[in-house]
Amino acid sequence: MASMALLLHVIRRHLLVPCLESVLINIADMKDDRGLRVAAQGVRLIIPTAYVFTAERLLESQLRVGTADNDINAIKSGGYLPQGYHVMRRISDSDRWFV
Repeated sequence: MASMALLLHVIRRHLLVPCLESVLINIADMKDDRGLRVAAQGVRLIIPTAYVFTAERLLESQLRVGTADNDINAIKSGGYLPQGYHVMRRISDSDRWFV
């Protein structure tokens, strides 16, 4: 039976599109101790209650958030967070979120 590793990427920044995209890129570009790429991807965004409406806009909008451009929402259309988001009420720091 193969073992499964859990990676939790902790972020202490405001939850904005560029920050979330940067974290997802960093996770996808992860390398092992030999410098080889690993098949890592974000699965779920874990947020405090302060970010519930922001997460809804970021992950459920069809188009980019906060812009008049008609660009697609790449996070949603690409399926980069397949399990969406989860509100964890025990996170005491409102600027902390996890992927």
